[in-house]
Amino acid sequence: MKSDFSFLVMSYNHEKYVVEHLESIKFLVEKYGKDLLVDLIVNDDASKDNTVALIEDWVKHNSGLFRNVIKFYNEINLGTCKSLLNMLSNDKSSRCKISAADDVYSFENLFQDTNHEKDVAIVSGYPLYLIENKLIRSKKSDLLMAGTQVVYKNDDLIRRFKHPAIHNAPSILYSEMCLKDKSTLDFLSRFSVIEDWPIQISIARKYPSHKFNLVNKVFVYYRKTAGSTLYVKKDKFDEDINLIYSDLIANEQSKLDRLRLNIRRFCYEERRLFFIKFLNIDYFIFILKLLSNIFQVILLYRSLKSNMTDHERHYNLIQLRTKLFFDNQ
Repeated sequence: MKSDFSFLVMSYNHEKYVVEHLESIKFLVEKYGKDLLVDLIVNDDASKDNTVALIEDWVKHNSGLFRNVIKFYNEINLGTCKSLLNMLSNDKSSRCKISAADDVYSFENLFQDTNHEKDVAIVSGYPLYLIENKLIRSKKSDLLMAGTQVVYKNDDLIRRFKHPAIHNAPSILYSEMCLKDKSTLDFLSRFSVIEDWPIQISIARKYPSHKFNLVNKVFVYYRKTAGSTLYVKKDKFDEDINLIYSDLIANEQSKLDRLRLNIRRFCYEERRLFFIKFLNIDYFIFILKLLSNIFQVILLYRSLKSNMTDHERHYNLIQLRTKLFFDNQ
């Protein structure tokens, strides 16, 4: 019997990128999905450009790839969290991957990597960054992700989400059981535009002894643009950050950890002051732990083998497929 899988795609003013994203999904389905029933669920959050028309045209030519294609075109902008909740409530598959329509999937078989072991809540790869259509590897980001994994390897899952840590949300594969737990969905519903941190906090609270596995793969090419939520919805972003800090502080039993969280929130609120970063003891504690484990961090970092030539070749193929799509319009 075939297993099933869903791609959950969130779009907003992504007309420049959405076809690349969909073509990268098509590549994965064609290459690895012959034994899968694959669904495509798209939520466009009231784009003001040509995103919806492009999705419609692409789906018209490629609907045969999927068991089901479900499309939600919001008439007003609901925000990332409500849009994601809408997709999750309509996803009946046993596994899924959340993505933004401006990112691009790599050639890795993420269908295989979403078959989590029972004690694994989250699997993450390392990212490559898409900047002006060029793939960039950030050695600093890779080193800090490796450092995060080493620093928190023996802690309950919640510690890496309430204290400083470096993760890349587009590179994360959630356990379906954890992601669709009622407590996760209820907690996510309290937020507007930040979906990843609330999901991770809620999962960590419900499944504290589950694992976060960092694997030596690149699942997603993460595109950095001026259209990021951080910039276009800054007020709602700040509201969500403050709500997260308030919740973490209210639920914290340790006086020391509560102090660390309060100082972090204060530093975030006053981040425009040039000296404020020097008051954030939570980050200094993280750096000290990282340095005390520096040999393990370096070993994990050096184990990363990301063949840029292979990824550049793959992205060139996705660009070519995108060009052919437009040429055939």
